[in-house]
Amino acid sequence: MANDSRLFFIVLAVGASLGIGNLLAFTYLKFDFSGIFFIPYLIALLILGVPLLLLEFSTAQYFNRNVIDLFASIRKWFSSIGWLMIINSFILMCIYAAVFSWHVIYFFASFGTQWSQNPRNYFFSNVLQASDGFKSFINLSLPVFIALIIAWALVFFYIRKGYEGIKKKFFATLAVFFALGLFFLFYSLSLDNALTGVYSLLKLNFSGF
Repeated sequence: MANDSRLFFIVLAVGASLGIGNLLAFTYLKFDFSGIFFIPYLIALLILGVPLLLLEFSTAQYFNRNVIDLFASIRKWFSSIGWLMIINSFILMCIYAAVFSWHVIYFFASFGTQWSQNPRNYFFSNVLQASDGFKSFINLSLPVFIALIIAWALVFFYIRKGYEGIKKKFFATLAVFFALGLFFLFYSLSLDNALTGVYSLLKLNFSGF
């Protein structure tokens, strides 16, 4: 049980550190700036990312307090910093729920090819139904609203039984995503000119610097 909890914590920490931004934006920026983007990314990861992550974990383990009580032990009014961190986490989770709702829509849209001609226009016009300005800001996007309800319902389903329930569902979901990741990896490598795309992603290009 202790090993499962330790593995759960490590995988959860890695997932929180990577995030959707690293998962999606990294490949885009790396392709846009060529493989040289990996050099400053790796430097920032080793100099800032890893030390700050270890500092956060070690501080919490050493003092064995939640973030609010930890700051309050320094100065009582410092507890507001802890509350701001919690509010920031809540806002971030709201953003991730909205992004998750887009994935719910794309899951159903992936069974067709209506998006294939112009994916960008399909995403902004059909999925997001993005407004042109504040005048049309109050328009309700029904697909996004329904998908957002589904996203929050799935989140509630994961957390409703507490820590142990989250852990079991997390490992089950992780196994499914790992299998899907391997499937799409091998499938993409089987496509024509797949290695050409891999080479374009990894090659170094100093002309833009």
